[in-house]
Amino acid sequence: MSQDKQIVVEGAPNDGRVILWEKDPIHPDGEVYITQGKQVTVGITPAVTALLKTGALYEVKVKAKKAQEENGEKGTPPKGNQEQPPKGAAVSPPATGGKPATEKIVTGEGA
Repeated sequence: MSQDKQIVVEGAPNDGRVILWEKDPIHPDGEVYITQGKQVTVGITPAVTALLKTGALYEVKVKAKKAQEENGEKGTPPKGNQEQPPKGAAVSPPATGGKPATEKIVTGEGA
């Protein structure tokens, strides 16, 4: 089905009950199952529209990722772990079972 007739919704808090389970060809894979806090792409059906009006579902605004992809732009790659060990400290991984070194290790002459 056409993606212009689909939106992303999130289920509102409701004591963990199912908010919507619906089979319709307009939904991705022809079916949706929505619970609280779960973000799902759905087709705009009368049931979805009614739940949006009552506040049982919230529409989630998705950033213009599709426009970036069409223009050949790529998003910023994740930075990863920015934490660095202190300089001069020897660090052994915990998986070795050994204790991490707590003193600076000196190599070469004079050791």
